[in-house]
Amino acid sequence: MWAADSICCSYASNERAIVGGIQELATTTAGPHQGHELGLGSPNDPCVCGPALVVTINSFRNELNMIHKQLISACALMLLVLAGCDSGIVNVRALPTPEPEQPPANLPVQLQQRNWTGSLGQGSCVHASLVNHLRWLNRFELGERWRTTYADGEWDSRLRDRLDAAGIDYSYTLKADPRFLDWASATRRGAIIWWKPAHCCTFVGWIERDGKQYAAILDNNYPGRFELTPREQFIRLWAGYGGFALTVLNDPSSSLPYQSYEVL
Repeated sequence: MWAADSICCSYASNERAIVGGIQELATTTAGPHQGHELGLGSPNDPCVCGPALVVTINSFRNELNMIHKQLISACALMLLVLAGCDSGIVNVRALPTPEPEQPPANLPVQLQQRNWTGSLGQGSCVHASLVNHLRWLNRFELGERWRTTYADGEWDSRLRDRLDAAGIDYSYTLKADPRFLDWASATRRGAIIWWKPAHCCTFVGWIERDGKQYAAILDNNYPGRFELTPREQFIRLWAGYGGFALTVLNDPSSSLPYQSYEVL
């Protein structure tokens, strides 16, 4: 609202001009307030009295109405254009789902950790196997910290103590229970296991070949390949090597993406 309506002055006849939507005061007769820009709400500012004010306000309202009508017309035209567009229907055909990835814990070659020699001159196969396992479970920072912290030989009870100290959840077996490896493979987590004399490797799951099931093993002494052993033979040898296996309870990496449909 314009508070200038509360005061009328007799010194000058003033006229409001609308310039680009901004209202400005133009003084047409010399007087005490000549050249003073209107300050809305100030009781000392001059006002525009009588018909001049009414004409100016009506002109402003007419301009606003015209703008409003133009906006409505533009919106209506846009709706008509959109309504007349082609719906763009595309026909597609579903493609068959590929066979499950093998092995289930298919750690990329670029992430496979090679065994290293610690300060005591011993191999670090347990820690290398665990680093591979953690990388597959998307625990890269933990795997790197483990790699730079621990080295040399390891045994199962101390390994579990160190995992407990780090607050890492895990499950394990000491009895060469094949059901544990079935679970580790089905959940795509894999496990670290005692495999080969005085050695530890990463079990990356069961795979099917020619109707037979094989254990797939990532040996940190020979990264870049998976070693396959028939299931029955593997379980028998694993029990002879101590029967230990351990799985960290984190979610595994996602499976490989595939194209599920094609455009016809």
